[in-house]
Amino acid sequence: AQFLQQWGDVATLQQPAASPLEQLSVLECSARVRDALAQLPEMQRRVLEMAYYKDLSQTEIAAELDAPLGTVKSWARKGLFGLRDALGTLVG
Repeated sequence: AQFLQQWGDVATLQQPAASPLEQLSVLECSARVRDALAQLPEMQRRVLEMAYYKDLSQTEIAAELDAPLGTVKSWARKGLFGLRDALGTLVG
């Protein structure tokens, strides 16, 4: 994990500054992802947010939500499919 952090720091330093057009594109993509997340059913959204923003494992999410692990896995899978459908034009 420490190697990945160091590599990420080096990769970030070596990247040229983004142009205003690239910055706008990133902002637009971020807004679309937030909008797509907001459209998901509550539990699917919560599970994905906990996984990506809080860096929790599915086991930790299940414990925090007091839900069976299989249910959390199902919510995550359905949520990811929902995001894929909503963001299909972004990912190709």
